[in-house]
Amino acid sequence: MYVRRRNGPRAPAVLALVSALTLIVPLGGCIDAPDGDDTEGLALTLSAPVLDGRTVDQESVWDVTLTVVGVANLTATPRWVELSVVVTSVTGTELLPGTPLSRDEGLYGYTVEVWYRDDGGSGDIADIADAIRVTSMTQGYQGATVDVMWRGSVVASAALPSIFT
Repeated sequence: MYVRRRNGPRAPAVLALVSALTLIVPLGGCIDAPDGDDTEGLALTLSAPVLDGRTVDQESVWDVTLTVVGVANLTATPRWVELSVVVTSVTGTELLPGTPLSRDEGLYGYTVEVWYRDDGGSGDIADIADAIRVTSMTQGYQGATVDVMWRGSVVASAALPSIFT
C-alpha cells in the first residue's frame, strides 16, 4: 500500500533551518557585552601564597608564588599581557601600582617585580597551573593584599602572610 504524505515538512527547508542554527548558536558566546564590560564572569582562583625568602646584597627579601587553581570565564580569554597586579598594604597604602606582568625568566633582582609562569602550557593565556610571582618584597609587604586586575576590574585577590619568615 502506498501512503501519500501531504503538508509535511520538506527536507530542504528543515536542513536549511538546522544549518542556520548551527552557525548562529556558537557565535552567541563571541559577542561582546553591550556595555563593553567583558570582565563580567571572569574570576581567577589563586592558591594560598607560597613564600620564599632569600638574601640580596645582605638584605632579606621574599618572593611569593600564587598558583592559578581555577578560571571562571564566561565572556573572553584573559591574556597575561592584559593583566596587572596592584599590591596594597594593610593600612591601605598602594605599595605597587598597577604593574603589568612579565614572563618569568628566573632573574630576580632587588626591586619588587611581578611575573607570570606558564606552567599550564597555554602560552600567553592565563589558565590553571600557571602562576603569578611577586619578587623581592621587604617586610613592609607583610599582610598586604595582591589584586590581579583585568580591564580595570579585580579578577583575583590574595592576602600575603602577616609575618615573613
